[in-house]
Amino acid sequence: MKWYEIIVLILGAVGGIDFLRLIFFGKPEKNQKELETAREANKLLSEQLERSHETIKSLTDENTRLHEEKAELLETQACLFDDMCVHKGCRLRKPHPGQGRTWYNNYRNDPALGADFLSIDTLMKQERAARKLAEVESETEKE
Repeated sequence: MKWYEIIVLILGAVGGIDFLRLIFFGKPEKNQKELETAREANKLLSEQLERSHETIKSLTDENTRLHEEKAELLETQACLFDDMCVHKGCRLRKPHPGQGRTWYNNYRNDPALGADFLSIDTLMKQERAARKLAEVESETEKE
């Protein structure tokens, strides 16, 4: 045998012995403790994850409830302001300042919200006629 074959044979024997020791003797006890610690940490993290999912669900439910309440309030606001006549000086359709809620409560079940869809000219003529009639009645009462 040549000298390099002897060296390769010795190194192969040493490597084989280390490989057999690794297979048959396994890992030391220290790794079992680390594995148990990792399992406990995993269990703790799983519990925290479950609690966070419950918190997220409750906050999502609360957010949904508040969103529905907001939509209802915006609908009420739209009824109070958008569906009323807002022409300057209009005494016919626009309620007096601060009386929007009373107006809404009176007409909340009416699909047209108390609107008569008459033109402003027609409404002004009716209002003038009603004022003249009221003036005539007040003059007759004074006499």
